[in-house]
Amino acid sequence: QASAPSRSGPAAFERSLVSPSFAKAMAQQSAAGVVFEALCFEAGLAAIIMQQAARELRLSDTRASDEPIEVSVGDADGKAVRIQGSVGVTYRFPKGLTILKLFIEKSHDVKVELGCRLKTSFLEVSHCSGIEVRAQEPVATVQADECASGPVRIAYSETEHLGRLFHQNCPALEVAFLGQREAKRIGVGGRRQLVTSMTAAGELRSEEVIRGETEYPAQFTAAVRAPNAMAGRVADPQLDSETSRTLGDEAVRANDFAQALVHYTEAVE
Repeated sequence: QASAPSRSGPAAFERSLVSPSFAKAMAQQSAAGVVFEALCFEAGLAAIIMQQAARELRLSDTRASDEPIEVSVGDADGKAVRIQGSVGVTYRFPKGLTILKLFIEKSHDVKVELGCRLKTSFLEVSHCSGIEVRAQEPVATVQADECASGPVRIAYSETEHLGRLFHQNCPALEVAFLGQREAKRIGVGGRRQLVTSMTAAGELRSEEVIRGETEYPAQFTAAVRAPNAMAGRVADPQLDSETSRTLGDEAVRANDFAQALVHYTEAVE
């Protein structure tokens, strides 16, 4: 009588040792482990958010004044600064102060005299109108979004201080250089995101941002992997921050929560 075909090999041997009840218990334990790691990740992420909040100064002034508001070293040094909901005022960031980054949100008719150093070299302007930022120090990355109701001007002290300006739906966005008579309008309306930078010939050039599979701007991936590619231009720490955030997102999708926390921590430092 012919015998049934055998399934030999290590895998078959291992399967013969594992009872259905044991396999079910192992699956439950594995699922519980993922849940535990997710809870630890949430706690770690909350700690990062709290740490970031403690390192942020919020400014909101709605009483229009011709007298500049000086941001003190004691209040702002080593922190991110968020100007939110301000109207008709001028903020002065003195030389000798170092802030992490600067956000300007939902503000109107505001001037910023940026004489201090931006540690991450990052400035963001969103949902604003009538904004003028005069930067004395290099700014590697400017991001301007949804400033459709009025002009936004970024003025640099030197052409070499301009890095990249990412902008979307900011039709009145302008770039100026102190000492030059006229500003250059670079903004356009619509949903397309553009990036403007300075060519080797000293001309402003805008191009559409191309996103890769990770949503990171594909045309700048090589610059992140080869830092020397930007030799002679201002450094762009914000690209490293965005890379870390993207890697953190990918780690979360892969349930590698410990590694995600590492990347997110790198993104905010």
